[in-house]
Amino acid sequence: MRLSAFDTFCMFMALKNHFTTESYDFVKYKGKVRFTQETFLSNRDKLLYQKLSRVCDENDMLDYMVATFIADRKWVRDFLDEEAKDRFTEYRKRKQSLGYMFGNELDKLFLLQAPELAFKPTGNYALPIRMYMQGDMSLETFALLSKYLGLAESYDAKYGKDDIVWGRMSMLIRKFTSFLVCDDKKMKSILKDKINENISRKEQEPSRTAYCGSQEVQEGHEGRR
Repeated sequence: MRLSAFDTFCMFMALKNHFTTESYDFVKYKGKVRFTQETFLSNRDKLLYQKLSRVCDENDMLDYMVATFIADRKWVRDFLDEEAKDRFTEYRKRKQSLGYMFGNELDKLFLLQAPELAFKPTGNYALPIRMYMQGDMSLETFALLSKYLGLAESYDAKYGKDDIVWGRMSMLIRKFTSFLVCDDKKMKSILKDKINENISRKEQEPSRTAYCGSQEVQEGHEGRR
């Protein structure tokens, strides 16, 4: 079953408000927005919303839109190209393999820094922020870490919500968490196990790994040639 063009428009505007404003919460307000059919019919992009309504079924539309909003795309045309379809496919894959992905990205994080130091807010941005910016940590993993360890609050205090880099990330993480539905008990168990596992491993390894983008350089060695 497909959404009507009007309902697609309303969902789009509700999600846009959610991801671009502090005051509106899609989940809290159940996606309700104050638009009428007359408002929609007077919108110059109404035909684009009609086209968007045909992209996928009603049950998939929320994920389809979220996948593109979290990629910092805000205009309806951005939801109608092949890239939007690819983003939706990748978003679904990440949802379906969340536990596996979370564990793997924690291993990557702890390979670069010992668990007791990995989340510390440093002057040159904390390691999880740098990894996310380089594409080495997913939004899902960052949001889970923030949810369980309070990273967003800690980094807000360190860098400020007006920081050119962290400010945008902070809002995105807080807003995306509303759509991050998972088995918290399972995810917390993965996090606990990975921390304990890597603490034990690091105690047996004298070297540490410095982070330079997606490249790993062992401290005390010449690095990769």
